[in-house]
Amino acid sequence: MTSHERAMRPRRWRVLLTLAGTAALITTAAACGSSASSSAASAQSSSPSQSAAAAAAAGTPAASGPAALANAQNFLKPYTTAPVTWQGPTSSPPLATGKHIVFIDIAPTVPTLQTITTATQQLSAQLGWTVTHIDVTTNYTFSQAVQQAISLHPDGILFNFEDVSADPAAFSALAASKIPVIAFGLSTDAVNSTNPGITHIVNVNYSLQGEEIAAGAVLLTKGDANLGVFTEANSAEETDHVNGIEDYFKQYGGGSVTAVDYFDPNIMFEPAQVGQAAVAFVEAHPSINQLFVIFDGVAAEVIPALKQAGLSPKVQVISAQGDAYNINLIRTGGGQDADTVWPYTWATYAAFDDFNRIFNHVALPANDGIPVRLFDSSDLYSGTGYWNGDYNFEAKYDALWKIGSGS
Repeated sequence: MTSHERAMRPRRWRVLLTLAGTAALITTAAACGSSASSSAASAQSSSPSQSAAAAAAAGTPAASGPAALANAQNFLKPYTTAPVTWQGPTSSPPLATGKHIVFIDIAPTVPTLQTITTATQQLSAQLGWTVTHIDVTTNYTFSQAVQQAISLHPDGILFNFEDVSADPAAFSALAASKIPVIAFGLSTDAVNSTNPGITHIVNVNYSLQGEEIAAGAVLLTKGDANLGVFTEANSAEETDHVNGIEDYFKQYGGGSVTAVDYFDPNIMFEPAQVGQAAVAFVEAHPSINQLFVIFDGVAAEVIPALKQAGLSPKVQVISAQGDAYNINLIRTGGGQDADTVWPYTWATYAAFDDFNRIFNHVALPANDGIPVRLFDSSDLYSGTGYWNGDYNFEAKYDALWKIGSGS
């Protein structure tokens, strides 16, 4: 990854995912995305996945048709209609007092992710801890935020959505500081989980989300998914998504990955170009009937372009993140079929619980218990905002910490 690409990675959250007020931007993408010419910004397409063939060669032919549909329905039961159950820790050490946490906000302007800021404020009041908020903005890099956070000598540093590969120097500084660091929204691959600059990652299981995406594609195509993957290169989270998709098809059948397009990250902030790249990708692989787009902000740009090019509703979009805008597209038949979602506020509470364990020299839980879901038009939560987990996790943590009404 070049230094320019590393600089661009965190900007995707600050620029691309701010969906409020982007109607004109998306309209531009639709108008410009109808070009049939292949975009020069589209970096490369992989060879099609041969999941079914690989399974057959191993002596276990992958299911197809009704059998594959039944597999998808069974696989998704715990991640769709089933009630969320508590999978996190069941006991807690005493609540530490007088602690100071610095929250480095990678995307302060993104409406969905502003729920994290709100959660840190709630937790500051509940726990009696001081929380200092540092925004990473267009002119203020992650490295600069890390240096400022370290200079405050806090008891802990919290951040999200920043892989080690995006800024190795910043993580070296975190490691040298010896300050406990909790992160979420990251892949738990070794590149992150073994780095000494991160004490613990609250796992949101991107590989499982990939499996849900594949099962959702099978469900939506009734056992005949030809899935295209439109994604970003050099991203551990997106690699996890793709690996999960591949693993699902290999084990349960019902389709395959027709092709993967790793688009140029430099076009992520250009709706017309990213829409055109997606159209060119789909037109190059006409068998695609489902398109996984890496996350909701990009999907909001791609969907109008597919419509303008006459590729929708034949090709429907599955995405990840759970932005209210995209969930509404699912509700209204607006060109998106499904979305994988996890609750940001819940992950924030889990991070603070992990800090408390660190302060008490108690081992961190093997599983923080953050649920992940797949939503489609037949199974959507009732709210109009982001999905909060459909579970009173706040009361559960209050009880663990022996504070408030949950104690």
